[in-house]
Amino acid sequence: MDPIASQPLAGPPPVEGADALKFAQGATPEQLMTVMDYVGAVKVKQKAFLLDVGGGSCMPSSFSVKDVNGTNLMYAAEYSHPITRCCCANTRKMRLDVIPAAAVEDASGDAKFNTKELMNEAKKCCSYGGAAAGQPVAFTIDRSMEGSLFPCCRFPGACIGCCIDRFNVQKGPAPPRGTDDERPVESSVKQASLGGVFTPTWEIFDQSGTVTYKETGEGGVCESCCPGFCLCACTDNKFAFKQNDQEVGHVTRVNPKDCAGWCRQALTDADSYDVLFPQTNKEQKAALLASMLATDLLFFDDGGDLGCELNSENCKTHIKMFILYFCGCPVNVNCTIDWKELLEAAANST
Repeated sequence: MDPIASQPLAGPPPVEGADALKFAQGATPEQLMTVMDYVGAVKVKQKAFLLDVGGGSCMPSSFSVKDVNGTNLMYAAEYSHPITRCCCANTRKMRLDVIPAAAVEDASGDAKFNTKELMNEAKKCCSYGGAAAGQPVAFTIDRSMEGSLFPCCRFPGACIGCCIDRFNVQKGPAPPRGTDDERPVESSVKQASLGGVFTPTWEIFDQSGTVTYKETGEGGVCESCCPGFCLCACTDNKFAFKQNDQEVGHVTRVNPKDCAGWCRQALTDADSYDVLFPQTNKEQKAALLASMLATDLLFFDDGGDLGCELNSENCKTHIKMFILYFCGCPVNVNCTIDWKELLEAAANST
């Protein structure tokens, strides 16, 4: 099908129904991204997978992007090597293919725990993931390994150049695996020098390499009483978009409001975010979504807020309470319940 004439659209593109699918299949990447020009805020929901319960990271991540009214706009599917997902966890080399929601069978991001879904997860677990053949891709968010000591992952910490995290936004689908990517970088995200030291900081760049915004952590409820940066795991966690030291937007990791949501967040990598954009173009908004991904990978892509240690010697439950931060390195502060010790103490007291 020939692309629709490459010229500015008269209004927002269709995002639902048959008209939206027809548009998505024939539009250019530039036109597919146009939807970003018409939204000032989005809700991002990471899909929960049954195979990720208990701290695994074998599944390629996927995110649904909705407007504030809940209308599906975009769907982002991770492309990465299955071995790096298991071995490198949240430091892995990866790419997000951002697809129009109309071109995805189920763009809701809702988990479906049934036998059919479990079989589909098993297939995805051993695959690279990413956009399916024939699916239109508006843009990609690529975690660059430039300067890294290893081609498959990047060490945490931002004290030296090889550990500073980088993400590039490029229009259209990525080239086939094994070929050079010659697409220009439209915008990018990079960790600040030393990671912002006590305050996590990312710098957002435009196509010319000029810093346009910064994303900085706000510290949650603990910012007034803890040295450095501290996130409380049981509250909403806000990261501000700043321009000239003035807050112009934010990305907030939103805590669940119901029991199902708490179970989802406690047992899997899945999280939900509210993103308020500043008044800017679609390329910069895509970069701000990339900074949200950087935030998720650094702080929250760790198997959930609840973990278990079960073997012949131990029976423990770890509950994440706080996240401390220094120079690009987050440290979880957990409350540990040793069930073996509790049972022994109860037996000795009787």
